[in-house]
Amino acid sequence: MELPKPILFDVAEEGIQLPPTQTAFAKNGEALKVAEQFMLQYFTIFDSDSRQPLLDAYHEHAFLSLTVAQSPTIHKFNKYLSDNRNLFRCADTNRRMRLLKQGRLPVVSLISELPKTQHFLNSFTMDTTAISESTIVITVTGLFKEVGAKDQPIRYFDRTFVIVKYGNGYCIKNEQLSLAHPTPSQERQVLNSPQATIAEQAAAAIQAQQVTEQPQAQPQPQPQSQPQPSTSGAPAQPNEELQRQMTVALSDQTKMNLEWSFKCLQEVQWNFETAVRAFNEFFQAGRIPAEAFNR
Repeated sequence: MELPKPILFDVAEEGIQLPPTQTAFAKNGEALKVAEQFMLQYFTIFDSDSRQPLLDAYHEHAFLSLTVAQSPTIHKFNKYLSDNRNLFRCADTNRRMRLLKQGRLPVVSLISELPKTQHFLNSFTMDTTAISESTIVITVTGLFKEVGAKDQPIRYFDRTFVIVKYGNGYCIKNEQLSLAHPTPSQERQVLNSPQATIAEQAAAAIQAQQVTEQPQAQPQPQPQSQPQPSTSGAPAQPNEELQRQMTVALSDQTKMNLEWSFKCLQEVQWNFETAVRAFNEFFQAGRIPAEAFNR
């Protein structure tokens, strides 16, 4: 039996011209400048030893949700799954509300508990939309590796930030963080190319600004001469309102009463991450008295 001839399309593949890829796009040049500065400073701190300085980058009533894409190997994201708000997998309304972090302290507390990272800057794409004079939506995609893990897995991320004017700069009012496995080609691209760290890129950007014009709009947090996140030493003393919020947040997380939560934060110079670690260490050792939990 003779098979019919295959149907072919007379199109020369070498003649196909795809549009060039743009790593950053915005209709408004000023919005793009603000977004680039804000994201460079943000990821510099995010990749540092302490993410607590990001408290200055979030609005007091900020929202954050984290989603991990469903896959047969989702167990490889086990460090993120307890906070996974993937609505296809999370049907319970109460759980959905609990996983939606509301307020600056709960947001930064979650971010601080995520694995330490190093982002690959040359993998970034960024789309910027100026909604109004005071609101900008920034969508950033790219790859990072977990530097604290033994195998240092590479992750794909998609983060959407809604930033609003606050004082002389901007702060994050809403954020959605989505994680997934990278494609093999994405992983090869970052592994086979020379990489500059976010901090190195930030230093280069600041140096370039010194020989050009001074930017008109500065996002929060603002650097002095170059981004230098606080990675050691005692942090600046927070004001009374922020102390109150940190005390309530630590009390909610540890179930200690407000008095002992306040003492704990005082002992560690108001470093929230250190306070949580200290509580866990002392609690596991049985060194916290019962009165600390009397409400």
